[in-house]
Amino acid sequence: MEELKTRLRVVIYFNFNILEKAICEYIQKETGDIDLDIKVCSDHTSLYAALESGDTDILFTEYYFLHKNCSTGEQKQLKMLCNKRSVKTLIFLQQTDPHLINKVIQSEFDALISAHDSIEEFHHALCHLVSGTEKSFVSKALREAKENNVNISSDVALTSKEWEVIFLVVQGHSLSTIAARKNRAVSTVATQKHSAMKKLNVTTNGELLKYAYLNGML
Repeated sequence: MEELKTRLRVVIYFNFNILEKAICEYIQKETGDIDLDIKVCSDHTSLYAALESGDTDILFTEYYFLHKNCSTGEQKQLKMLCNKRSVKTLIFLQQTDPHLINKVIQSEFDALISAHDSIEEFHHALCHLVSGTEKSFVSKALREAKENNVNISSDVALTSKEWEVIFLVVQGHSLSTIAARKNRAVSTVATQKHSAMKKLNVTTNGELLKYAYLNGML
């Protein structure tokens, strides 16, 4: 008798390229005992519609893509909608910077994986979400990166506001634009940028852009 597979309805929030179908088919094939019904949304309007329909079990998205395409208010609305519809959030990180790992963990997503993990670890994340446990899943690569930097003190870790400023700066926004967008004084934004760059050990905008590129922020 054929063993019944666990069926999961997954919405992927990402702007795929021409390989979209191949990527989805690969994920479906390699997850083995889990039958994935995958839908791709590239804008938040279609994403909200997919979640509101009640036909979604898991939202899978990339961390910087989410922040680039949804404002803070839209992200809060998205989180409320996921809670309302009992949708689990699986977040993909393109790098293993310990500062960012700590920040994302504090954001209380249901599961986190990185580009350094194997497809098996992705499968483990799905199994964890299926289990119904309230504890968040952090992948092997992210756990190791965090454990290897356990001595990062609070005065070195970036605050959420410093991360916001750095992210917007590398996206090309000026300090005045960021100040208006975040309802802060320009001097406050400048101080947050300076503090973040000092913690990241970068001294110029060029070095900051290089850091952003190497860590998947661009």
